Amino acid sequence: MTTAERVRQFAVPTCLLSLTLSLFACSGGDSTTTVNDTSDTPTPADTTVVSTDTTDEPAVATIDMPTATEIRTPPVPAVAVDEPDIVVLPTTQSTTLDPVNAVNRQFANILADVVTPEGLVRYDLLKMPARRAALVRVVEGYAMLERPDDRNAALAILSNAYNANVLLKVVEAQASGNFTTVVNEKGFFDADRITVVGESMTLNDLENKQIRPYGDARIHAALVCAAISCPPLRAEPFTAAELDAQFDDQSRRWVNDATKNFVRNDTLVVSRIFDWY
Repeated sequence: MTTAERVRQFAVPTCLLSLTLSLFACSGGDSTTTVNDTSDTPTPADTTVVSTDTTDEPAVATIDMPTATEIRTPPVPAVAVDEPDIVVLPTTQSTTLDPVNAVNRQFANILADVVTPEGLVRYDLLKMPARRAALVRVVEGYAMLERPDDRNAALAILSNAYNANVLLKVVEAQASGNFTTVVNEKGFFDADRITVVGESMTLNDLENKQIRPYGDARIHAALVCAAISCPPLRAEPFTAAELDAQFDDQSRRWVNDATKNFVRNDTLVVSRIFDWY
């Protein structure tokens, strides 16, 4: 028997096969039926081939399987994310201190550290290397400044330079190991040269030739000669803007200091500065 004859022997009429498949589908059985499967290769999921033949004889049957239900994922709605606003900070305008204010600020830091509420000086703190080096820079700063034309500005610079140089000279004299008082220090006021506003001079020159000619008697309460009988040292530099108020305050503090000016047996005892000037 030929292959074609065998195929015809087992062929099922199309109408009968369709009816059978319909009944089988209603019964809930498997919807896939394979007849005459001659290979291990799985067929596509959407169709099942009952039989194929390379001859020109009609195929037994071709069954169209229902396509699988396509599940579509709903599109995810775009969520608008609020990004933080970019904050543009205003740039800080760099302010360069003018030379006078720059030196005064350094001197102010030193004075705040070493001057007591009574106006005395803590030389034990001032002679520390870092603070001594800072004081040297202050003295050098006042040496390089130019003398301003404004009266108060000039008086403030010259008075600060005087006090800063006295402090530095005391520290340097103490470092020698032979220092006792400024009175016993030869040349302390009248021989040793210092530089202020670009000019070389002694401390006596600075006081008597540079400061006193301005005709302000209050300077005697502002200049400190490092002696116990001197006026108290102000714990801040003098400035052009505050000079009058600062000089007034210094004068009141000094005159009303009962350790330097007082009444004894109906006699007024005052600082020797009043005798000198």
